[in-house]
Amino acid sequence: MILFGLAMERANADRISVDWAPFIYGCLIGAVPWIAIIIQFVLAETSGRAVPGIVYRIFVSLFLLFNCFWCRGFADRLLMPNDQRSGSGNRQPSA
Repeated sequence: MILFGLAMERANADRISVDWAPFIYGCLIGAVPWIAIIIQFVLAETSGRAVPGIVYRIFVSLFLLFNCFWCRGFADRLLMPNDQRSGSGNRQPSA
C-alpha cells in the first residue's frame, strides 16, 4: 500500500491533472488486512472463542483513524475545482 503512495507521488510529480489510479489500487490493497481481521473475528465468534471487547474497540478506533486519510482524499477530489486539484495551483506543465 505504501508503494502505491510512492507511485502516486512519482506519477503526479509534474502534472496538472492528477492520476488517481495508484490511490485507488492502494485503497484496494489496504482493505485486504482489514477483511482478514474481520474474518478472524467471525471465525472466533462462531467457534465459541470470544474476542475480548477491548480488541473490538481497538479495531474500530484504528479503522476510523485509518480511513480518515481516505475520506480526506475523496473529499478533496469531490469538493475542489479542477484547477486546484493539483496541489499548490502554481504548477506549470513541464516541457
